[in-house]
Amino acid sequence: MWAGDLVDPFWTLRTVAGTEVIFHLAALIAIPYSYIAPQQFLAVNCTGTLNLLEAARSSGVERFIHTSASETYGTAQHTPMDKKHPLKGQSPYAASKIGATRMRHMPRAAATPRPKAPGCWAPWVMSAASAFLPTKT
Repeated sequence: MWAGDLVDPFWTLRTVAGTEVIFHLAALIAIPYSYIAPQQFLAVNCTGTLNLLEAARSSGVERFIHTSASETYGTAQHTPMDKKHPLKGQSPYAASKIGATRMRHMPRAAATPRPKAPGCWAPWVMSAASAFLPTKT
């Protein structure tokens, strides 16, 4: 795991160099704070994802695994909720995660395989710290 600023495209490019697989878990996640500082959430969650995708594409990363969040679905429209459930985020945080998910579908990012993992939880994700796990062999 690396500590740095995903909003800085030069940092992401340097950090991703030589990486084969990226597990992108990075996000600002404190939902109440997203109402106070929505720009910061968009910068980290959307621009940070874009920077990682661009760095991965430029560096020839073989696999990019991006996690999302259940918050992107909002209130259940049907149960059980599945991949066909509409994205109906109800907070700036959810909107930023929807935006990050949509970044994966941009034509410029298409050169990088990018399967989507479902929302995840891990102890280190419960803080505002961002994390992604590049793997180097």
